[in-house]
Amino acid sequence: MLSNYYPTIDQKNTIDQLVQLKEKQLQVFEEFLQLETRVSIQFLPKDFDNLEYFIAPNLYSPLIQDSMALEFQQQRHKIIQEAKSIWLDIYIDAYEMKYKEYEYEYQQTLNLFELRSSNTIQQNGVTLFNAFLIYLNHRIDRLKKNIYYEKIPIYRRKLLRFRRHLRSKRKNLVNVCPKIILDLLRHPLTGAELAYLSRGPTYIRPNQSVLRPLEQQEKQVDKECKDIMNKLKNYMANPYDGRPIIPKTISLYKFYSDRLRIYLLQRYSSPLPLMDLIRARRELKLVKSIRRKLKKYKLVLRETDKSGVFHIGRARDYERKAKEYRQKTVAYKELTSNPFDEIFYKVIQLLNQLRLAKKINEWQKQKMMPIRNKIELAYMYFLPKPHKKGTPLRPIVNTIHAATTGISKYLDHLIRPLFDRYVRSTTIVDGIDLLNQLHKYIQTDYFNSSTLFITFDITNLYTMLPQEESLAILAEFLHVHHCESIERISIDTIVELGRIVLQANAFVYGKKFYRQIIGGAMGSAFTLTLANIFMWKWERQ
Repeated sequence: MLSNYYPTIDQKNTIDQLVQLKEKQLQVFEEFLQLETRVSIQFLPKDFDNLEYFIAPNLYSPLIQDSMALEFQQQRHKIIQEAKSIWLDIYIDAYEMKYKEYEYEYQQTLNLFELRSSNTIQQNGVTLFNAFLIYLNHRIDRLKKNIYYEKIPIYRRKLLRFRRHLRSKRKNLVNVCPKIILDLLRHPLTGAELAYLSRGPTYIRPNQSVLRPLEQQEKQVDKECKDIMNKLKNYMANPYDGRPIIPKTISLYKFYSDRLRIYLLQRYSSPLPLMDLIRARRELKLVKSIRRKLKKYKLVLRETDKSGVFHIGRARDYERKAKEYRQKTVAYKELTSNPFDEIFYKVIQLLNQLRLAKKINEWQKQKMMPIRNKIELAYMYFLPKPHKKGTPLRPIVNTIHAATTGISKYLDHLIRPLFDRYVRSTTIVDGIDLLNQLHKYIQTDYFNSSTLFITFDITNLYTMLPQEESLAILAEFLHVHHCESIERISIDTIVELGRIVLQANAFVYGKKFYRQIIGGAMGSAFTLTLANIFMWKWERQ
């Protein structure tokens, strides 16, 4: 095709150069895919194994296998994994840099070729330059398909065979992939069960509902349909977000609910492909086996506080650390009876009094009012923090269905936007926001050799908030920013509502009832906003 244009020798040489550059770029891309394949099957290049032997050789093995020995093993694992992750990033950056170098050289040469071929005679309205692009795109597309569908699958199979051959030699090597953290010297789980748990909390399983009896499928569909419809009706009936109000009683909802139920039934009962069905059954067996072993050996499975992987520890260790936490913070008072009724009536009484005094509107009262048959006492659980020494626990109080949840959510709705608006300039949201603010800092010529980067960590911030002082700071924050009334609710009323959220925070843990007498529940929307405002005051000082 290109020969029909009778290109000059220079044009031929340029075409060959462009093709070679693209092929070199594809070679880099193929090598990157090979590295990606190695990561996916947990079989890194040998250099990574040598790195492990160099930075943390396993020369020390404590004679006494206790918690100290376990902590030593975990620290060693963490050091190796972080080092390998850094080296893997360097590998990836090198591939990316080389790929971009070839791309830059290709674009420069391509622009030069376009200028030199601008006077070429057209064939059927197509210039030599455009004909070359068509040819090259077709060639590159064919080579990419060959890499994706032939070379990489073959490479993967060879690696898997080689990995099986070397399994005994590489048994105890640390990989870069996230793995379940075992806070145990010995455990009853099989390799398949550990591999399944190492996929983490975000792993999406095949649709296992098809394995359930039809009656169970229908119950699950009815439950999900009801939940979706309730959320939809509440959202569309929202009176203060600018949309027209759609009453919850209109017939359109019945039509939509019927259609939704039919759709969910179809999705729940649709047959799986054979391989997915086999996989779903296998994973269902794994889950049942894991649950039996956790119960039998009194183990606790939890998602970690920050790293997003699973952690397994002994139930008695959790209990010991939870007890130590309560004794250390002195933030919880044990109760002699279930406080559910007392809290429920206190919340109702306060909301009725505020409405009677015309301090809140009727719709605001209804939004915050708990419904007896839909609320339950909050409960506490703990998330492990393996990134800290000794794996301390972070307490979480689940208040989703608590009597004060309506008040907590509404207060958060009122106050959080104000905090975001007035404190945005001194708030770093995430890593990207940090880079953006650093860029602005540099542009204003503040950044120099004496600039310090300082971080600090506040231990148990939510738990240790002084309740009355925090509410006073909340009132100060609103006064300072001239927010004397929010949605016609005064500052005094906001403080009064906030007080009951903090003081009525009771929960069950194990078989005992507790009330939090210092701080607020980590898990309550209002507590997070209140803690941020408390820190606003601290920063100003």
